[in-house]
Amino acid sequence: MFNFFKKKTTSGVSACMPKDMAGFKGVHEGERCFIIGNGPSLKAEDLDKLKNEYTFAVNRIYLIFDETKWRPTYYAIQDHKLVERYKDEVSALDLPVKFVATRAANDINGGKGKYYYYNYVRKLFDGSEPEFSDDISKQTYEGGTVTYLCLQLAAYMGFKEIYLLGNDFNYSVTKTETDIVVSNVKDYFSDKYISNEENRFFPRLDLCEIGFKHAQKVLSEKGVKVYNATRGGKLEVFPRVDFDTIDFK
Repeated sequence: MFNFFKKKTTSGVSACMPKDMAGFKGVHEGERCFIIGNGPSLKAEDLDKLKNEYTFAVNRIYLIFDETKWRPTYYAIQDHKLVERYKDEVSALDLPVKFVATRAANDINGGKGKYYYYNYVRKLFDGSEPEFSDDISKQTYEGGTVTYLCLQLAAYMGFKEIYLLGNDFNYSVTKTETDIVVSNVKDYFSDKYISNEENRFFPRLDLCEIGFKHAQKVLSEKGVKVYNATRGGKLEVFPRVDFDTIDFK
Protein backbone atom coordinates (compact mmCIF):
# COMPACT_ATOMS: atom_id res chain seq x y z
CA MET A 1 0.00 0.00 0.00
CA PHE A 2 1.13 3.51 -0.78
CA ASN A 3 2.36 5.37 2.30
CA PHE A 4 -0.49 7.56 3.49
CA PHE A 5 1.73 10.60 3.71
CA LYS A 6 5.33 11.59 4.02
CA LYS A 7 7.00 14.26 6.09
CA LYS A 8 10.24 15.99 5.23
CA THR A 9 12.96 15.71 7.84
CA THR A 10 16.57 16.88 8.05
CA SER A 11 17.66 13.40 7.00
CA GLY A 12 15.26 13.03 4.10
CA VAL A 13 11.65 11.92 3.74
CA SER A 14 9.97 9.42 6.04
CA ALA A 15 6.48 8.09 6.57
CA CYS A 16 4.84 9.32 9.75
CA MET A 17 1.47 9.46 11.45
CA PRO A 18 -0.03 12.48 13.24
CA LYS A 19 -1.09 12.29 16.86
CA ASP A 20 -4.45 13.96 16.30
CA MET A 21 -6.54 15.84 13.74
CA ALA A 22 -4.40 18.96 14.09
CA GLY A 23 -1.40 16.96 12.92
CA PHE A 24 -2.83 16.72 9.42
CA LYS A 25 -2.45 20.43 8.73
CA GLY A 26 -0.40 20.95 5.58
CA VAL A 27 1.00 17.41 5.41
CA HIS A 28 0.27 17.21 1.67
CA GLU A 29 1.05 20.81 0.74
CA GLY A 30 1.01 21.23 -3.04
CA GLU A 31 0.10 17.59 -3.74
CA ARG A 32 -2.89 16.15 -5.59
CA CYS A 33 -5.47 13.64 -4.44
CA PHE A 34 -8.54 11.73 -5.58
CA ILE A 35 -11.85 11.59 -3.71
CA ILE A 36 -13.71 8.39 -4.53
CA GLY A 37 -17.49 8.25 -4.62
CA ASN A 38 -19.54 5.07 -4.58
CA GLY A 39 -21.62 5.58 -7.71
CA PRO A 40 -22.35 2.90 -10.33
CA SER A 41 -19.69 4.32 -12.64
CA LEU A 42 -16.91 3.32 -10.24
CA LYS A 43 -14.80 0.48 -11.63
CA ALA A 44 -12.13 -1.63 -9.97
CA GLU A 45 -9.81 -1.23 -12.95
CA ASP A 46 -9.89 2.55 -12.48
CA LEU A 47 -9.00 2.18 -8.82
CA ASP A 48 -6.02 0.01 -9.78
CA LYS A 49 -4.59 3.06 -11.55
CA LEU A 50 -4.72 5.00 -8.28
CA LYS A 51 -2.61 2.63 -6.20
CA ASN A 52 0.24 5.17 -6.04
CA GLU A 53 -1.96 8.23 -5.58
CA TYR A 54 -3.32 9.84 -2.42
CA THR A 55 -6.97 8.88 -2.19
CA PHE A 56 -10.00 9.38 0.04
CA ALA A 57 -12.79 6.80 0.12
CA VAL A 58 -15.96 6.54 2.16
CA ASN A 59 -18.72 4.43 3.65
CA ARG A 60 -18.93 0.92 2.12
CA ILE A 61 -16.11 1.28 -0.40
CA TYR A 62 -14.67 -1.91 1.07
CA LEU A 63 -17.19 -3.94 -0.94
CA ILE A 64 -14.92 -3.48 -3.96
CA PHE A 65 -11.72 -4.54 -2.20
CA ASP A 66 -11.97 -8.13 -3.46
CA GLU A 67 -11.64 -6.81 -7.01
CA THR A 68 -8.62 -4.54 -6.61
CA LYS A 69 -5.29 -4.28 -4.81
CA TRP A 70 -5.90 -0.56 -4.37
CA ARG A 71 -6.66 0.66 -0.89
CA PRO A 72 -7.54 4.24 0.12
CA THR A 73 -4.98 6.39 1.86
CA TYR A 74 -7.78 7.84 3.97
CA TYR A 75 -11.17 6.36 4.85
CA ALA A 76 -14.10 8.40 6.20
CA ILE A 77 -17.65 7.80 7.35
CA GLN A 78 -20.21 10.40 8.42
CA ASP A 79 -23.82 9.19 8.11
CA HIS A 80 -24.81 7.94 11.59
CA LYS A 81 -27.41 5.58 10.09
CA LEU A 82 -24.66 3.86 8.13
CA VAL A 83 -22.54 3.77 11.28
CA GLU A 84 -25.33 2.06 13.21
CA ARG A 85 -25.88 -0.56 10.54
CA TYR A 86 -22.29 -1.28 9.46
CA LYS A 87 -20.19 -0.41 12.50
CA ASP A 88 -18.76 -3.93 12.81
CA GLU A 89 -17.64 -3.95 9.19
CA VAL A 90 -16.01 -0.55 9.50
CA SER A 91 -14.27 -1.48 12.75
CA ALA A 92 -12.81 -4.58 11.08
CA LEU A 93 -11.28 -2.66 8.17
CA ASP A 94 -7.52 -3.00 7.90
CA LEU A 95 -6.80 0.56 6.75
CA PRO A 96 -4.09 2.92 8.06
CA VAL A 97 -6.32 5.94 8.73
CA LYS A 98 -10.04 6.08 9.51
CA PHE A 99 -11.88 9.37 10.03
CA VAL A 100 -14.96 8.90 12.20
CA ALA A 101 -17.31 11.45 13.73
CA THR A 102 -16.83 11.85 17.48
CA ARG A 103 -20.43 10.85 18.15
CA ALA A 104 -19.63 7.42 16.67
CA ALA A 105 -16.52 6.87 18.79
CA ASN A 106 -18.28 4.32 20.99
CA ASP A 107 -19.54 2.39 17.95
CA ILE A 108 -16.43 2.37 15.77
CA ASN A 109 -13.21 1.97 17.72
CA GLY A 110 -11.81 -1.51 17.17
CA GLY A 111 -9.93 -3.43 14.52
CA LYS A 112 -6.76 -2.34 12.79
CA GLY A 113 -5.55 1.07 11.71
CA LYS A 114 -5.59 4.37 13.56
CA TYR A 115 -8.77 6.31 14.26
CA TYR A 116 -9.11 10.06 14.09
CA TYR A 117 -12.35 11.44 15.48
CA TYR A 118 -13.61 14.70 14.01
CA ASN A 119 -16.23 17.05 15.42
CA TYR A 120 -19.07 16.95 12.90
CA VAL A 121 -21.35 20.00 13.10
CA ARG A 122 -24.58 19.07 11.36
CA LYS A 123 -26.17 22.43 10.63
CA LEU A 124 -29.07 22.55 8.20
CA PHE A 125 -28.50 24.96 5.34
CA ASP A 126 -31.69 24.57 3.34
CA GLY A 127 -31.54 27.31 0.72
CA SER A 128 -28.38 28.93 2.11
CA GLU A 129 -24.67 28.21 1.82
CA PRO A 130 -23.13 25.76 4.30
CA GLU A 131 -19.97 26.53 6.23
CA PHE A 132 -16.60 25.16 5.14
CA SER A 133 -14.11 24.38 7.87
CA ASP A 134 -10.68 26.02 7.90
CA ASP A 135 -9.63 23.89 10.87
CA ILE A 136 -10.77 20.27 10.96
CA SER A 137 -9.13 19.85 14.36
CA LYS A 138 -11.99 22.00 15.73
CA GLN A 139 -14.95 21.08 13.50
CA THR A 140 -16.16 19.96 10.10
CA TYR A 141 -19.46 21.06 8.60
CA GLU A 142 -22.43 19.46 6.88
CA GLY A 143 -22.49 19.88 3.11
CA GLY A 144 -25.13 17.39 2.05
CA THR A 145 -22.70 14.56 1.34
CA VAL A 146 -19.66 12.83 2.82
CA THR A 147 -17.72 14.08 -0.22
CA TYR A 148 -18.06 17.57 1.26
CA LEU A 149 -16.33 16.28 4.39
CA CYS A 150 -13.50 14.90 2.28
CA LEU A 151 -13.08 18.24 0.52
CA GLN A 152 -12.64 19.89 3.92
CA LEU A 153 -10.10 17.26 4.97
CA ALA A 154 -8.17 17.54 1.71
CA ALA A 155 -8.01 21.34 1.87
CA TYR A 156 -6.72 21.26 5.45
CA MET A 157 -4.02 18.79 4.43
CA GLY A 158 -2.78 21.19 1.79
CA PHE A 159 -3.79 19.40 -1.40
CA LYS A 160 -3.92 21.85 -4.31
CA GLU A 161 -5.39 19.57 -6.96
CA ILE A 162 -8.41 17.39 -6.26
CA TYR A 163 -10.09 14.92 -8.60
CA LEU A 164 -13.52 13.40 -7.99
CA LEU A 165 -14.20 9.87 -9.26
CA GLY A 166 -17.38 7.81 -8.96
CA ASN A 167 -19.46 10.84 -7.96
CA ASP A 168 -22.39 10.14 -10.27
CA PHE A 169 -24.69 12.60 -8.50
CA ASN A 170 -27.74 10.70 -9.66
CA TYR A 171 -30.12 8.72 -7.46
CA SER A 172 -33.35 7.02 -8.44
CA VAL A 173 -35.02 6.45 -5.09
CA THR A 174 -38.31 7.14 -3.36
CA LYS A 175 -39.18 7.57 0.30
CA THR A 176 -42.17 5.99 2.02
CA GLU A 177 -44.29 7.57 4.74
CA THR A 178 -42.22 5.66 7.31
CA ASP A 179 -38.95 7.14 6.00
CA ILE A 180 -37.90 3.88 4.38
CA VAL A 181 -35.86 4.66 1.27
CA VAL A 182 -36.56 2.37 -1.66
CA SER A 183 -33.96 2.04 -4.41
CA ASN A 184 -35.47 1.61 -7.85
CA VAL A 185 -32.26 1.13 -9.80
CA LYS A 186 -28.61 0.46 -9.11
CA ASP A 187 -27.37 3.65 -7.42
CA TYR A 188 -24.01 2.25 -6.28
CA PHE A 189 -21.08 0.28 -7.66
CA SER A 190 -22.30 -2.88 -5.90
CA ASP A 191 -25.72 -4.50 -5.63
CA LYS A 192 -24.76 -5.37 -2.06
CA TYR A 193 -24.11 -1.74 -1.10
CA ILE A 194 -27.52 -1.13 0.40
CA SER A 195 -30.75 -3.10 0.67
CA ASN A 196 -33.78 -2.14 -1.41
CA GLU A 197 -35.60 -1.02 1.71
CA GLU A 198 -33.39 0.52 4.34
CA ASN A 199 -33.83 3.36 6.79
CA ARG A 200 -31.31 5.94 5.66
CA PHE A 201 -31.06 9.61 4.85
CA PHE A 202 -32.91 10.60 1.72
CA PRO A 203 -30.38 12.01 -0.77
CA ARG A 204 -31.02 15.74 -1.21
CA LEU A 205 -29.17 16.50 -4.42
CA ASP A 206 -30.35 20.10 -4.30
CA LEU A 207 -28.51 20.61 -1.00
CA CYS A 208 -25.49 18.68 -2.25
CA GLU A 209 -25.27 20.99 -5.25
CA ILE A 210 -25.41 24.06 -3.01
CA GLY A 211 -22.64 22.54 -0.91
CA PHE A 212 -20.48 21.72 -3.91
CA LYS A 213 -20.88 25.20 -5.36
CA HIS A 214 -19.83 26.74 -2.06
CA ALA A 215 -16.86 24.38 -1.78
CA GLN A 216 -15.83 25.29 -5.30
CA LYS A 217 -15.90 28.98 -4.41
CA VAL A 218 -13.99 28.58 -1.14
CA LEU A 219 -11.38 26.25 -2.59
CA SER A 220 -10.86 28.44 -5.64
CA GLU A 221 -10.08 31.35 -3.32
CA LYS A 222 -7.52 29.12 -1.61
CA GLY A 223 -5.88 28.28 -4.94
CA VAL A 224 -7.20 24.71 -4.89
CA LYS A 225 -8.38 23.23 -8.19
CA VAL A 226 -11.16 20.64 -8.16
CA TYR A 227 -11.98 18.50 -11.20
CA ASN A 228 -14.67 15.94 -11.88
CA ALA A 229 -13.11 12.81 -13.42
CA THR A 230 -16.27 10.71 -12.97
CA ARG A 231 -17.27 8.65 -15.98
CA GLY A 232 -20.63 10.18 -16.85
CA GLY A 233 -23.00 11.16 -14.06
CA LYS A 234 -24.75 14.48 -13.56
CA LEU A 235 -22.35 16.50 -11.40
CA GLU A 236 -21.48 19.62 -13.41
CA VAL A 237 -20.34 21.99 -10.64
CA PHE A 238 -16.66 21.23 -11.19
CA PRO A 239 -14.77 21.26 -14.52
CA ARG A 240 -14.77 17.89 -16.25
CA VAL A 241 -11.62 15.96 -17.09
CA ASP A 242 -11.25 12.65 -18.89
CA PHE A 243 -10.00 10.10 -16.36
CA ASP A 244 -8.11 8.24 -19.11
CA THR A 245 -6.02 11.31 -19.93
CA ILE A 246 -4.63 11.75 -16.41
CA ASP A 247 -0.94 10.95 -16.00
CA PHE A 248 -0.90 8.67 -12.95
CA LYS A 249 2.05 8.08 -10.66
